[in-house]
Amino acid sequence: MSKLERIYFSIVEWGVYIALFTPLVLFRTWFFPYVSPKTIFFRIIVDIIFIAYILLVVSNRRYLPKINALTISVTVFIGVLFLTSLTGINFAKSFWSTFERMTGLLTFFHLYAFFIILTSVFQERKYWERILTVSIIAGILVSLYALLSKDPTSRSGGTIGNISFLATYLSFNVFFAIILFFIKQGAWRIFYALSFGVMMLSLFPDVAELELAPGG
Repeated sequence: MSKLERIYFSIVEWGVYIALFTPLVLFRTWFFPYVSPKTIFFRIIVDIIFIAYILLVVSNRRYLPKINALTISVTVFIGVLFLTSLTGINFAKSFWSTFERMTGLLTFFHLYAFFIILTSVFQERKYWERILTVSIIAGILVSLYALLSKDPTSRSGGTIGNISFLATYLSFNVFFAIILFFIKQGAWRIFYALSFGVMMLSLFPDVAELELAPGG
């Protein structure tokens, strides 16, 4: 690996790690504090690592997107999404969405770019273990925020602001913790077991309240 290739790879790698902390982004002074800041933050990070990814591909073509069933399926999905947006009532709203939702085509294009980068750059198991571990760490922080916050909104939804969305997000990280618990050894197994416990308490706040209550 050349020096430039190593630099581009490092930018992509650390950018991906930073992007995984998107659920923690929260600015209460914004009109939609749980949605807009996260989406804007994620888009900026993806834009940066996408530029680095393009340079990485130029330096070594082995990082070109892999053509397989998963990539084709996701690409077709994005294509259909774009087509239905074109034939819809308001393409501008389909593209930009609203500040309350931020789920327009622009966001989906960034998610697609993130998917391509992940599946094209990280070709070794060790990188995926690191990615899943960073995601679990982010999940722990979100869980602790939800468990320890005195604000009723944060208590139920954490930094995500919606208990259903929080449960969906944490479910993935709980699954990641279970997988890594069985494939890692030593102190890492303890870490993943503790991670599982913390996130499960956040998933079932009623149990957590009993445990944290005086004399509980």
